[in-house]
Amino acid sequence: MLVNPVAYQLLKVYLPQLAFLNRMAICPGIVFIVMAIITLIKPAAHPGKIQAEKTVDLTPSKGALISGIIVVAAILALYAYFW
Repeated sequence: MLVNPVAYQLLKVYLPQLAFLNRMAICPGIVFIVMAIITLIKPAAHPGKIQAEKTVDLTPSKGALISGIIVVAAILALYAYFW
């Protein structure tokens, strides 16, 4: 969380001709490299384990159905209006 703003500011100061979107595209790569270096220097003593769920309830809720209908109706209305 701290590396990205620092990397962005360094790119802005030292490469001012670089466009905003290009700086924003480079920053995740810099963050990834820093994370990889930290992991290589000091790996986790006990890596986390993900527990797999045996059963998953896929029954949709009534609120999700109503929200979905509202979203689809809004999209159709906007589509019809701006056509």
